[in-house]
Amino acid sequence: MFGKKRDGIWFAEQVQEMKSAMFYIAISILHSEWDAEDATANAILKAYENLDSLREPEKFRPWLLRILKNECCEYAKKNAKYVPQDKWELTEEFKPPNTDLWNAMKELGEKDRLAILLFYLEGYKIREIAEVLEEPVGTVKSRLSRTRKTLKELLK
Repeated sequence: MFGKKRDGIWFAEQVQEMKSAMFYIAISILHSEWDAEDATANAILKAYENLDSLREPEKFRPWLLRILKNECCEYAKKNAKYVPQDKWELTEEFKPPNTDLWNAMKELGEKDRLAILLFYLEGYKIREIAEVLEEPVGTVKSRLSRTRKTLKELLK
């Protein structure tokens, strides 16, 4: 589809549709709005630079989110700063509609948070989540089931 010439318009449209998902995923890993913005921008740039390597355009979403996840992990290691979960702050622009749920999400592990965000907030299919997390489909199903139970307990 892309050949030697990158399709910048198609790329921009895809990224625009995924912008909020990318930000929430980045902040769930980095715990800082500013770091999340930097990592997201870097991931978008890396994805565009490597767009010719994407063989199947229908797998763009998981491909880009995998790049983002890896970028966030690299960013966190490079900056080696830890922000305690109770210090996660978001500006009004990015405040979640349900703060109790957001606070409960802080208690989850990184992969559990990502799976829940992708499945419920962004509507990703289990297969796509498995690609992003680089885990088998069965593991993702178990993760979602276990995490739903954990959230239910946390929200009591």
